[in-house]
Amino acid sequence: MLMKHSQVDREGNVFEPPLQQLTYGALLSGRTSMVVDSSNTAKKALTIAIRYAAVRRQFKSGKNPFETCLIDYPIHQRRLMPLLSQAVTLGYTGLAMQEMYESLTEALETLEPGEAGLQEVLEKLKETHTTSSGLKAFCTWACLETIDKCRQSCGGHGYSAYNGFGMLFQDFAVQCTWEGDNTVLALQAGRGLISNYMDAMANKRLASGVAYLADKTIYNASLGSQDKLTDLKVLQRAWDCVSANVTKKAAQEFQAHYKETKNKEQAFELCSQSRFIAAKIHTIGYIVRTFGGVIEKCQDRQLQPVLLLNLQLYALWQMEEHAVYFLKYSFLTSSQMDVVNKTVDELCLKLRKIAIPVVDAFAISDHILNSPIGRYDGRIYEAYFAKIKRCNPQLPEHPYFNRLIKPLLERSSTADDESATINVDEDIAEAQKERSNK
Repeated sequence: MLMKHSQVDREGNVFEPPLQQLTYGALLSGRTSMVVDSSNTAKKALTIAIRYAAVRRQFKSGKNPFETCLIDYPIHQRRLMPLLSQAVTLGYTGLAMQEMYESLTEALETLEPGEAGLQEVLEKLKETHTTSSGLKAFCTWACLETIDKCRQSCGGHGYSAYNGFGMLFQDFAVQCTWEGDNTVLALQAGRGLISNYMDAMANKRLASGVAYLADKTIYNASLGSQDKLTDLKVLQRAWDCVSANVTKKAAQEFQAHYKETKNKEQAFELCSQSRFIAAKIHTIGYIVRTFGGVIEKCQDRQLQPVLLLNLQLYALWQMEEHAVYFLKYSFLTSSQMDVVNKTVDELCLKLRKIAIPVVDAFAISDHILNSPIGRYDGRIYEAYFAKIKRCNPQLPEHPYFNRLIKPLLERSSTADDESATINVDEDIAEAQKERSNK
């Protein structure tokens, strides 16, 4: 066990790998796969919630003869559509991370110490380690939040064990702890970013994922009057600007604490909140940049607009969620933030129109979903009742059925059948008495 890179002979002699960095491999593999897991699990929850919202009707509005589907309410779109765009975005980011990890592992295993190109590979390893730590933390948190929001959006049916949200949440929650506690991993990512920032200020070479820190102009960037908020380059510049500034703040705090304490570890602990924020903003920016690269390479003219819509909604929704930093570092004004809010509303409606085909494209079978309210054919209530009967073949008769419920079901009308009239107050009092006696 554990002898892929290190060896131990029968006499207990340990033979280290030629490159110590090879030992990071097991950690990186687990973390990158968990980004994909986060996307897949979130897609499962969203498939159930969105299909239910498309079938469930509640309340009439205007002259419409039918009650309105939940998914047609703007507030319901606000609850689910950003989460749908997030799941799609994380999925592509996870796949890109896996490709990066595989190519990096192959390069590390073939290179020898002192060989040309080694330094470049080690820089890439450092970036992958930092990025995978942040992605694992914030993607698993995002997935867990998605499951719970989907559950809430289904009302009482979402709470029912028959529909799977409880077990889905319970099974996934551990991912926020194993392979590294999320908070600790976020702090590791923040520590790496501080190191990257200092390298950038020293004019050292940076890996591509953090190269924006070396761009002196990005720290003072802002949304221009001719810039379109939904433009891919504008979105990437926006997140680069804010990420660069929060990383700069974390680095400055670290330097101030180090100057005061003369202790590196203590200085890092004292700026832990700023490290955490830097890791969070950098991770979102990395997702936007990575998925943007996927979209630019996409040659499918029908698929590309759908992918772009998901990225636009995700990037602007997260901009709303972290508006304080975009306003603090003056990338946006308050009036421009109002435009962001309006644009998110418009994008939610736009994504709602294709939401069912999008979740169908996830290709999650009814068997895997194991949730009657998330059925592909939309026959949710028939499937729900059938599952209850299947799980409870010998349902006991309700103690008050014959006396309270059956007469109501069988009577023709109160006027025609006086014997069917029930004195509800007396029956309630009697029922309460029976309960208290029990």
